[in-house]
Amino acid sequence: MKILLTGASGLLGRPLYKELCANGTAFNVIGTAFSRSAGKLKKLDITDSAAVNTFVTDFSPDMIIHAAAERRPDEVKADPEKAARVNVGATVTLAAAAAGVGASLLYISTNYVFDGTAPPYYPDSETNPLNTYGEMKLAGEKAVVGKCPDAFILRIPILYGPCEYLGESAVTLIAEEISADKPSFFDNNLVRFPTHSEDIAKIIAGLCRRLRRGERLSGIFQCSSEKPYTKYGMAKIMAKIMGINPELIKAAEADTNAAPRPQNAKLDTGRLEKFNLNNYRDFIPAVEKIIRQNGR
Repeated sequence: MKILLTGASGLLGRPLYKELCANGTAFNVIGTAFSRSAGKLKKLDITDSAAVNTFVTDFSPDMIIHAAAERRPDEVKADPEKAARVNVGATVTLAAAAAGVGASLLYISTNYVFDGTAPPYYPDSETNPLNTYGEMKLAGEKAVVGKCPDAFILRIPILYGPCEYLGESAVTLIAEEISADKPSFFDNNLVRFPTHSEDIAKIIAGLCRRLRRGERLSGIFQCSSEKPYTKYGMAKIMAKIMGINPELIKAAEADTNAAPRPQNAKLDTGRLEKFNLNNYRDFIPAVEKIIRQNGR
């Protein structure tokens, strides 16, 4: 099975590329990246529709996994036109290209398509994004369904995992923001469900194996760890891991200048549970390992 993976140099793309390649001869994987293309990854500007169409036609994949995105809501807010070229324009191009070669398309979306006022959210729950990032990802969902008959969607929450630097994830960025000698303030209202990128990679690989066996997958899947944390709660945990007095961690209100986030966008994961593809590691030992790997 030939798989084209966009965003293969990213927080999710790296473990996903590794997981797919670990399946022996089951998958022939080409990973693409742009600013961080290196090693076996192919450089591809997914905002260049002509380049994308040529690449897809030449490789003729059985499946495209579209993991590339500008996933930082505040960066999207700061430059929405730039973000739209990646989050919407490139998605439209890839969906049409997938349809053109008869490929399946897995689109990685987000729980930010919901407003967080009435959790848990099911695949068919009413969407109502609060920020531009969520609006763009919802537009991407509609584009892939409209342009590619064999498209399906995986919504995910906030990610953490092996990182090139702690700030690569909004979760582990907290460890950089904690000070050892003065109070640090973190939101204690908005609820997150930090989910490890390697766990999501295993879920996606499991879905790919089902496709390879001839199953047809469509519609929306959702994955998420179960345990909720606020940024304040995560900061307390990380302070203890780093040997910093947890009393220096103070609760605060959300930053009013930042892009708005949903209060609690918990995703229902029942559809994946039926496939036995819904296993997640415990947050505390997992985040401790990442912090240690980054010299903290």
